Amino acid sequence: MHFFRKLSIRSKIHLLVFAVSLFMAGAVLTSAVLIQAGGVQTDTLLLLAGVLIALLGVGQMLLYPFTRRLHKRLSAIAAAMESAAAGDFSRRPSDTASDEVGRISQAYEQMVGDLQDVLGTVVLSSRELAASLDSLSSRAVLAGERGTDIAAHATEAAISAEEQLRRIEASIRAIRDIAADAAIISSQSEEISHAVSRTGRKSAEGDEAIQELAEQMDSIYTIMDQLALVIQELGGRSQEIGQITSVITGLAGQTNLLALNAAIEAARAGEHGRGFAIVADEVRKLAEESARSAERIEILITSIQKETEQAVLTMATGSAEVAEGIRAAGEARASFAEMRDAILSLASSVQAVSERAQSMSRTSASALDAVTEAAETAARSAHQTQAVSAASREQTEALQEVSAAVRNLTDTSAELGRLTSRKRL
Repeated sequence: MHFFRKLSIRSKIHLLVFAVSLFMAGAVLTSAVLIQAGGVQTDTLLLLAGVLIALLGVGQMLLYPFTRRLHKRLSAIAAAMESAAAGDFSRRPSDTASDEVGRISQAYEQMVGDLQDVLGTVVLSSRELAASLDSLSSRAVLAGERGTDIAAHATEAAISAEEQLRRIEASIRAIRDIAADAAIISSQSEEISHAVSRTGRKSAEGDEAIQELAEQMDSIYTIMDQLALVIQELGGRSQEIGQITSVITGLAGQTNLLALNAAIEAARAGEHGRGFAIVADEVRKLAEESARSAERIEILITSIQKETEQAVLTMATGSAEVAEGIRAAGEARASFAEMRDAILSLASSVQAVSERAQSMSRTSASALDAVTEAAETAARSAHQTQAVSAASREQTEALQEVSAAVRNLTDTSAELGRLTSRKRL
C-alpha cells in the first residue's frame, strides 16, 4: 500500500486499468476454453457471466477509493486557491504525497509562503514609507516657508542696496561739482594773486587789523576742525566726505569774506580798483557756489547718518564765530587808511585761498575715488543680493514641487496599505 501511494497518478490509473484488463482477459480466456471444450451448459454461461460481473465489481471497488481520495485532494487544493483568490492565504491543503497532486499542493504552499513574506515586507515598507513621507512633508513645508522668508528678506536687501547705490551716485555727482568749482576758484585765485602782486607795493598799513582778521579766521578754522572731528564719528566714507565739507565750508566763508573786503576796498579805490572789484565779485560768486555745493553734500550726509545732529550743533557754534569774524572785519575796514593797505593784506589771504582751493581739489579727487569704490562695492552687493533673491525663489519653487511629489507618494503608500490590509496572512 505504501508503494502504491508513492506512484504517480498516471501510474496508478495504468496499474488499475491493467488489473481490470487482466481480470477481463482471464474471464474471456476461460470462456473461450470452455466453449472450445464443447458442451457448454447454460449454468456454465451463467457462471461465466457472474464471474465477469464480479470482476467488474472488483475493478470498481479498486478504482473507487483511488478516485475518492484524488477528488478529496484536488478539492482541498481548489478550496485553498479559492480562499487565496478572496484574499485569505491562511488556508493550506497540507498534502505530503509525492505524486503530481502532492507536488502541486507543495508548490502552492511554497508560493503562498513566499507571497506572505512579500506581502509582509510590503506592509512594513509601506508603513515605514508613510512615516518617512510624513516627516519629509513637514520638513519640506518648513523649508518652503523659510525659503519664502529668505526670498522676501533678499528682495528687501536688494531694494536697500539699490537705494544706497543711488545715494552714493548722487554723492559722486556732488563731489565732482565741488571739484570743478574748486578748480575754478584756484584759477580765479591765481588771477587775484597776480592783481594783488601788481598793487601790493602800495599797501603799508592795516597789518594789525588784518592780523586780527587772520586770528578770527583761525578760530573759524578751529571750529570747522571740531566739526570735522564730529563728522568723523559717522565712520567710513561719510567721515571723509564730512571732512571735505568742513574744509570747503571754511574756504567758502573765508573766500566770501575776503572777496567782500576786496570789493569794499576796490570801491574805496575808485577807478583804480574797478578791475579788481570785478575779479573779487567773481571770486565771491564762486565762493557762494562752493558753499551751495557743500550744503548739497551736507544734505546727502544727513540723509545717510543720524549723527549729523551733533554736527548741526557744531555748525551753530561756527556760525557764531563767523559773526564775530564779520564784526572783526568791520573793525578792520575802519582801520584801513588807504587802498594799498587793503590790497597788501588781501595778498596773503588770496594766496592762502589759492592753496586751500588746490588742497580742496586734491581732497575732492581722493574723496571721489573713495566714493567711486564704495559705489562699485554697492553695485556688486546689489547684483549679488538680486542673485540670492532669484535663487531663493527657485529653491522655494523646487521645495513646492518636492512637497507635491511627497503628497503623491503618501497617497500611493496609503493605497498600498489599504490593498495589503485586505489580505489575511
